[in-house]
Amino acid sequence: MKLGSVRDAIHDATAIHLLNRAGLDPFKYGTRIDKSSFGSANSIIVDAMEAGRIIGAVESQPEHIRCWLMYAYAAVTDQKYKPPLQVRLFNILFSSRAKRLKERLLRVCGAAVDDLKMRYNNSRSFEDSYLAIQVGCAESTYNETYKKSLVGVQKELQRFDSEGLAKVSDVIDELKWGKG
Repeated sequence: MKLGSVRDAIHDATAIHLLNRAGLDPFKYGTRIDKSSFGSANSIIVDAMEAGRIIGAVESQPEHIRCWLMYAYAAVTDQKYKPPLQVRLFNILFSSRAKRLKERLLRVCGAAVDDLKMRYNNSRSFEDSYLAIQVGCAESTYNETYKKSLVGVQKELQRFDSEGLAKVSDVIDELKWGKG
């Protein structure tokens, strides 16, 4: 595996894990794995072991960070990770707000998760009009009322991201340099 980018390593590790479980060759399914040693049984075994260590590092994170890393960077986006992430973000940022706003603020959390995932994986963001639809309001209402909340949620997600990626990066460094 290429162990340069932590985000790519998480993607490739989950791809290797999923494809190996299905009995498929991960090299044929869009992983960003270094193919220079393709065909070597030893390299396939090492890749699987490295993938296991990386997945283990992700799985050892607190639930909200694990959910973020898997939702944002796994080879296949599993929607099961989004609801616990939305609830955690809501509880951190908005739990003191009025009950009637809860559903819309949960939608703000979901829109922030999707927008930041898009930004990290595709280097672009959703338009405000799309985010307003996700939140369930007019674009003017979104800009006046919810955009600041979305930015706050994204700052919290960036904290999750930094904390989670740092721990996975430590495992990748061990794999690169033979420590541990």
